[in-house]
Amino acid sequence: MSRIPKPKILTLDPNDENIVLGIPDDIDPAKQRSDSVTPAKVKIPHPHVKKSKILLGKAGVINVMEEDTPPPPPKSPDRDPFNVSNDRYYMPKSSESSLRLKVGGGNLIQHSTPVVELRAPFVQTHMGPMRLRNFHRPPMKRFSHGTLAHPGPHSVLPLLKHIKKKAKQRKGTERAASGGGDVFFMRTAEDLTGRDGDLVLVGVL
Repeated sequence: MSRIPKPKILTLDPNDENIVLGIPDDIDPAKQRSDSVTPAKVKIPHPHVKKSKILLGKAGVINVMEEDTPPPPPKSPDRDPFNVSNDRYYMPKSSESSLRLKVGGGNLIQHSTPVVELRAPFVQTHMGPMRLRNFHRPPMKRFSHGTLAHPGPHSVLPLLKHIKKKAKQRKGTERAASGGGDVFFMRTAEDLTGRDGDLVLVGVL
């Protein structure tokens, strides 16, 4: 060996997860004095560490856990144990994703004009005692005259012609009158019908 090489300078990365500088002592915070408080370790942020973790996590090399994610909220002690409803899933959330949706998209559900104006019979603002008794399960309507008053099979007329007629009317007349673009079709009570749209029948057992 012609010459002695110079020693390399040891560099430590403070953000290295595998680095062990010492075993900390378990100090009881109740017995710890206020004057001998150990300073908290300050993590020096590095711009490339987070990118490397994300890339390694996507490649499946390491299991990356988000450090900035807040802990799950504790269960509310005021919750009724006998309440088996799913009301908590329908409560408004104040997370960042929901706030972004509210800021970007506004109200995702647009109600019809008759419902906003609380028109009857869509919104019952006053109900008598007989109607309140049958509020959750209204009785089946019985016809005293007409075709449905007689027992037996009844023919069902298709609504394809009516659906095509309404679609053509909306596409031509109303869209041209409004200047094009999206048109709000639920302005009057006659527009709230199941004849020209999808209808879901739900039965209560």
